[in-house]
Amino acid sequence: GTDPRTGLRFSGYRRIDGIALASEILFGLDPAVQAGLMEQVVRFIRQLHSFPVDRVTRLGLKSNDYEAEYAGDLWQTRELVYPMLDQRERDYVGRLYEGYLGDVRNFDYEPTVLHADLSPEHIILDPATQAIVGVIDFSDMVIGDPDYEIHWLSTEYGDEFLQRYLARNPHLCLDRLRRKLRFFHRSQTVVDALIGVRRDDREILQTSLAELKEQARQP
Repeated sequence: GTDPRTGLRFSGYRRIDGIALASEILFGLDPAVQAGLMEQVVRFIRQLHSFPVDRVTRLGLKSNDYEAEYAGDLWQTRELVYPMLDQRERDYVGRLYEGYLGDVRNFDYEPTVLHADLSPEHIILDPATQAIVGVIDFSDMVIGDPDYEIHWLSTEYGDEFLQRYLARNPHLCLDRLRRKLRFFHRSQTVVDALIGVRRDDREILQTSLAELKEQARQP
């Protein structure tokens, strides 16, 4: 529907009873259950990515140009966020983005349908059956780089999840994939800082700047 006061679109669905499959929940379960849940997540991703791109294009789903998006983020970061950073932190952000944008192979992929915000908080577990009963928040769906899809989960669930994913979705270069996942995850901190500036949200901004400063201190 459409909110008559703002003109914004909204959608709803029946409540899915359960809890978010946070890493502390997942790794507190029996190892065999953990393995089954990871396989269920990988199977969901594979099914989503197999949906015909031409069909969703006709339905209005947009494609994302990651090179243009991240280049634009870097330009805006230099304008809006750099004044809040010291030189080491600016150098860190520059290296982070230039490492991704400077490798043309990062943009050589077969586009797929993406959930595009597939984090543990959006995967719903039924504690009674120990099965995943839903995936929520499809508001960021887009056609894009399938590598982007797994950066939250590979960070939260670790190498075991990544290996299970790669067993069903082989990658041409594992080292490049790891670099991309690191970039996608770390650049989100920069994006959050930009969001904080644009929205004049001091809490988001301060949290993001603190995390960014910590990242810059790491090897």
